Amino acid sequence: LEDIRIYSRSGGGQIWRSFGKKKKGKQKENNDARENDTAEEIDLELHKLEMDDVVEQMEAKVKTFRAGRATPDQLDAVKVSAYGSMTPLKSVSQISARDAYNLIIKPYDPSTMDDIQNGIKDAHYLDASTKPEGNSIVVTFPKSTAESRKAIIKNIKSEAENMRGRVRKVRQNAMDELKAANLTEDETFEMKDEIQKLTDEAIKQINVAVDKKSEEIMAV
Repeated sequence: LEDIRIYSRSGGGQIWRSFGKKKKGKQKENNDARENDTAEEIDLELHKLEMDDVVEQMEAKVKTFRAGRATPDQLDAVKVSAYGSMTPLKSVSQISARDAYNLIIKPYDPSTMDDIQNGIKDAHYLDASTKPEGNSIVVTFPKSTAESRKAIIKNIKSEAENMRGRVRKVRQNAMDELKAANLTEDETFEMKDEIQKLTDEAIKQINVAVDKKSEEIMAV
């Protein structure tokens, strides 16, 4: 997302992190009076980073949906219950492609094979099957059909809507802070505009990720 710079009445200058104004404490004639001032601020940088994180998660998520050949990054989001905690599959195994429809998983510790197979089964969006092969696991993806491609796109769009909801939640949190910041009418209007710009840009990037992946899938 693009950086947004606005002005704060509390600091009197250009800032990046926040926008707000001070509540005046007891007035003093000396310069120490400033130490009694408190500022109510809206941390736009924090909310921008939160929205950026949602966008990045969506971009990573679409990579797990297969457009053509099976690739190891389709398993990036898979986590397995190993060693008492949920662990990324790629942290406990080596993953490679055997052919267009099969991946080979080689666990670093053979005792985790069952955990790995369960983790892949729990990742329903993969629509993949597993079978042990010595100390390795073969992950097989079904051949792509027009119907299966449409089902994949439907899942992607569902995931995108969840991500949009998270972005809107960040926006609502920012708006709640704005209401509590006791700004002037002009400042409030300006902040609402900046918050909406962040929201619109995040949702736009999510939509771009969805459209791009959908085109790749339908082109197969």
